[in-house]
Amino acid sequence: MARTKREVQEPTRRSERLQGAKAATKAKEEMNAKVTKAKRFRRPRQRKTCRLLALPGELRNKIWRYTLVEPVKINVTTTGPGDPAVIRTCKSVRNEARAIYYRENDFRLHVRNYNGAAFLPFFYQYARWPKVTRSQVFFSMTGLPNWDNLVAWLKSSDTSVGTVPDLDNPKSSIEHIVGGAMRIVDAMKYLPWQYKEEALQGFYQGLKGTCSRWVKDEDRLGMHG
Repeated sequence: MARTKREVQEPTRRSERLQGAKAATKAKEEMNAKVTKAKRFRRPRQRKTCRLLALPGELRNKIWRYTLVEPVKINVTTTGPGDPAVIRTCKSVRNEARAIYYRENDFRLHVRNYNGAAFLPFFYQYARWPKVTRSQVFFSMTGLPNWDNLVAWLKSSDTSVGTVPDLDNPKSSIEHIVGGAMRIVDAMKYLPWQYKEEALQGFYQGLKGTCSRWVKDEDRLGMHG
């Protein structure tokens, strides 16, 4: 009996899709096996404690003094220098080192046009620490006399923490007037500021009849009109 030829079964659409999916999966697996994954970057661990703060307090104070205390006066302007960088390190260092910085240094304030009230940020920091004295603050005056700036400066020293120079021994006509204005405020120190301001205004009215450089230009022109 003759053999019958087996009929070849043609693939269906479903089998074609399955074979294609298997081939794609196999190709993807082979590709992933060849590609090496990049190593994940890990941030180095930071120490939670500062070794400097672990030192004894006496030794830390010696370090602060060596770092912060200057042999000469520290120059201060309305723009700086502010607290040194080491004081801004962290809260613990700031609490320890800032007291030494303000207590044990002398400061020279460069005041322009008698705008001493512009130094209030410095005075606020300076006045926070006990045992600081006015003798540690020196003033260098530059620019022109300005009555409004002087009154604002006197007000800051009277109602806030501002400090004014010691002019018990004035050396010029300008310093005589500044010293006189300061003595008016000091003599009325127990009165509200409004009374002192009225007294200063009366003092200024007396200057209008003079050639003082403290008189404002509009008042000077009015005097000659």
